[in-house]
Amino acid sequence: MVDRALLRRDCSIPLQSLRIKSSYDSRCYLPLKSVARWIDHAAYLGVRHLHFWLEAPTAAEICPNIFSIRSIESLRVETSGIGCYIYFATHKALIPPDIVSTSLKSLCLWLNIDSPELTRLIRGLPVLEYLELRGVEQIIIDISSPSVRTLKLQCKSSKMMKLCFPKLDFLYLECEVNNLEMFQGEMPLVTKADFRLMSSGEVHVLILESMLKSIANALELNLSIETSVHFERTYLRCCEMQLSFPRLECFKFSCSMCFLKLFQAEMPMLRKVDIHLSDAKEEFVPLVSSFLKCIANVMYMKLAIQDDRAQLKPFHILDSNKKPPLFTHLLCLELSTSCHEATIEDTISLLENCPVLNCLEMNHKDPDICYKKDKKKKKFWQSKLPRNSKGNYQHACFMDLHIKNEKSRVIELLSRRLTPKKRKIGEVATVNSN
Repeated sequence: MVDRALLRRDCSIPLQSLRIKSSYDSRCYLPLKSVARWIDHAAYLGVRHLHFWLEAPTAAEICPNIFSIRSIESLRVETSGIGCYIYFATHKALIPPDIVSTSLKSLCLWLNIDSPELTRLIRGLPVLEYLELRGVEQIIIDISSPSVRTLKLQCKSSKMMKLCFPKLDFLYLECEVNNLEMFQGEMPLVTKADFRLMSSGEVHVLILESMLKSIANALELNLSIETSVHFERTYLRCCEMQLSFPRLECFKFSCSMCFLKLFQAEMPMLRKVDIHLSDAKEEFVPLVSSFLKCIANVMYMKLAIQDDRAQLKPFHILDSNKKPPLFTHLLCLELSTSCHEATIEDTISLLENCPVLNCLEMNHKDPDICYKKDKKKKKFWQSKLPRNSKGNYQHACFMDLHIKNEKSRVIELLSRRLTPKKRKIGEVATVNSN
C-alpha cells in the first residue's frame, strides 16, 4: 500500500510528510529493503517532514539514506523494541560523509550515534533550531550549533560533556550526574531549563555547580535530583555551591532534604517556587531554615515534605533556634506534609512572618514509616488540622487572610487541636474544603 501511494503520486507536487510506524511485535518488523525503498521514493518526491518509529537495527541502517535527502526540513527517528536505544553492531557509518540535509530545522534521534559522527552531524546542519537526542551512550559528548534554540538531551553513560549553543533558549538535560567527570556549557541565552539528574553513587559537587552556572540567566528552572542510594554523610561534608540566578522568577526543586546544604543561591527576582523534599530527617532541619532565606522574596510557594522511613518521631521543619525569615511578598502558601503537632506550630510561626499572605492551603500526607501499624506511635503522626466541611482532617484551605483579624482567627483555629499549653487564644475561623 505504501509503495502504491508513493509511486502513483504526482511528482510535480512535493510530498509534505511521510510517517512510518513499525509494530512492537518482532514478528511484524518492517523489512529493511522496503523502508529504504520508501525513503528513496519520498526523496524523489521532495519530502519535507519524516517521522519513523522503527526497531533499532533498521533505524540505524537507514540513517545514511535519510541524511542524503536535500529537501527534508524535520526528521524524527524513534526506536522501539528491546534495547531500543542500542545501536547494533554494523560496519556502516550512520552519517554519510557529505551531509546535504542543510534545510533541516528540527531533528529528533533515538539512537546511540558515535561521538565524532554526532559532532559532525550537528555542525553540518546550519539552520537547525530544534534538537532532541535520546539514548546517547557515549563517553564523550561534544556538540555545538550557532542556530539551535531548543535542546533535549538524554545521556546516562557520559563522562565528559561539552555543549556550546549561543542562541539556546530551552534546555532539557537528563543524565547520570555521578558518571560525569567534566561539564562545560556555553549557553548564555537560556531562559528555561529542566534538569533531570539521577545518581547511583556520589555526586561531584563541582560538576553539578558547573551545570547550573551554565544556565545562570534562566527565568525558569526545574531541578530534580533523584538518588537510588543514600549518601547523606558525603553530601553534608561537601561545601555549598556558589550560585547566583539574578533573573530567575520560577523555581521547581525536587531532591532529598540533605541536598539543601549544597543549594544556597542568590535569587533576588524569584517569585514562584515549588519545592519537594524527600528523606526528611531531624538532623537536616537547619538546612531548611537556611534555604528559606534564599527564597524569601517569593509571592507563591508550594512546599511538600516526605518524612524518611527511619524517622522515629515527628519533628519541626523549622529550626527552633532561628526565627523564620520575613516573607514580605508571599501571597499564597501551600503545604503538603504530615500535619502533626510540630508542623502546625511551624505553620503558625510562618503565618506570623507573612504580612500580606492571602491564602493558606494545607494537605496532610501520611508518612511512609516502617512502624505505621504501631497504634501507639502512629497517633503522634496523625493530622492535627481542623475538621473541614467534608468531615475529615486531610485538607484545609484558608482564604482572605489579608482582611483585618482573619489571620488571628486562623491561628486560633489551627491551635485548637494542639496540646493546651501550645494553643493560641483568639477567635474562631472557618475552614473551606475543595
